[in-house]
Amino acid sequence: MNGSEDVTDLVVPGDTLGEEGMVPGYGTIKRGDDIISTRIGLVSVRGNTVNVIPIRGKYLPRRDDLVIGTVREYSNTNWSFDLNSPYTAFLHFKDVPWDVDFGETGEYLSVGDAAILRITDVDVRYRTTVVLNGPGLKKLNGGRLVKINPTMVPLVIGKNGSMISVLKGATSCRIFIGQNGVLWVDGEPEDVDLVLGALDLIERRCYSKQLNKEIELYFADARMFH
Repeated sequence: MNGSEDVTDLVVPGDTLGEEGMVPGYGTIKRGDDIISTRIGLVSVRGNTVNVIPIRGKYLPRRDDLVIGTVREYSNTNWSFDLNSPYTAFLHFKDVPWDVDFGETGEYLSVGDAAILRITDVDVRYRTTVVLNGPGLKKLNGGRLVKINPTMVPLVIGKNGSMISVLKGATSCRIFIGQNGVLWVDGEPEDVDLVLGALDLIERRCYSKQLNKEIELYFADARMFH
């Protein structure tokens, strides 16, 4: 995921947000020419829409989100995935990069396997459909899966991808951030542990306006003692 959402400041109800040409999203209202926050949270800009993301919350599937899912079970024709959400996602055996015959689904993805998926449909009851055939989508092998609060995803990405660049640059790990709050981290065990420590610090220090600097200092200190 390459920073499709930019996160800025922590805001409270009544704060004025956005710039000319922006439109209000969730957690905001339009008042005259201004976009106003209606909750405590982090300002996130997606396209030209300004949202306020609560500090804590569950992931609600959205069409076109890139997510990491883990297989819960499978049938002759599909798989169901845990998306770190109250809602299950379903993948049809025709929407994968392999030529899967009827009844052979378990030979390609079994219970506990993880994959990067794209959400293609979410109905009014949040029944969610995903695909595995497309750019960047794949079954994950090796590495470690890490779950964070989904509302922290924009912070882990950072403004214009600044935070994820720090995490990758300081460790040489490969990192993919699912918009559902599941991350895949692959690298040397010591580097993976450093990334996990940084993610914990990001969650604990999410209110800090100097968060990037704090994470840079965290890595500098960690390297000094290793």
